[in-house]
Amino acid sequence: MTCTLNRRGFLAASATMAAAFAIPRTSMAQPAALALQAATRTLDIDGRAATVFGLINGSGATGLTLDPGQRFLLDLTNDLTEPTIIHWHGQIPPNAQDGVPDMPMPLLQSGETRAYDFEAAAGTHWMHSHVPIQEMQLLAAPLIVRRPEDLRADRQEVTMFLHDFSFRPPEEVLAEIRLGKGHGEAAEADMSQPADPHAGHDMGGGMAMNGMSEMGGMSMPGMAGMQMDLNDFDSMPIW
Repeated sequence: MTCTLNRRGFLAASATMAAAFAIPRTSMAQPAALALQAATRTLDIDGRAATVFGLINGSGATGLTLDPGQRFLLDLTNDLTEPTIIHWHGQIPPNAQDGVPDMPMPLLQSGETRAYDFEAAAGTHWMHSHVPIQEMQLLAAPLIVRRPEDLRADRQEVTMFLHDFSFRPPEEVLAEIRLGKGHGEAAEADMSQPADPHAGHDMGGGMAMNGMSEMGGMSMPGMAGMQMDLNDFDSMPIW
């Protein structure tokens, strides 16, 4: 069988081949971006329904898990009724993708989608809203980037993500935390009065009631009478 190629056909074939080689290799084999949604969800907490936020992946679960070498390539959609922005803790993305409001990117508006693409740092991390009251409403989730040895290991993976929760409005909780009144009904410590160095009572293991280690049976001067932690707040842990 004889195939005859005239001048016009040769030029057309050459142009097609040149165009194919001009296409960047990355655009020919670009993996699909993952999907992540900032959305509301309902949890059952001690028999009570609680409407909270969440970061939901394409399979309907919370959080993200990447395999070794997989890029942090995803589209984040804000399905909330308010603006938000997500910080990728433990990652080193370009500054515009870091998730800090107006540094330099603004908050992600309701219904808006934003693309992210950078090299993922291996490890067990988390991601969370950089709007404080949204993080308190559980707008946070695990962010796990596996290492090659993680895939080779003969073990079952179990991910637990612990988070404080309160049925009270987050604005009210945040106000009390800022005033240092979040631990039970205790009032803010009066730092103007000298503390009694003997006020701490031994709880065993060398710990005093104020949560500080005792030295030689005596609580550390100036620390007795303080709350366990000025950032503590009575809440219900969930996972």
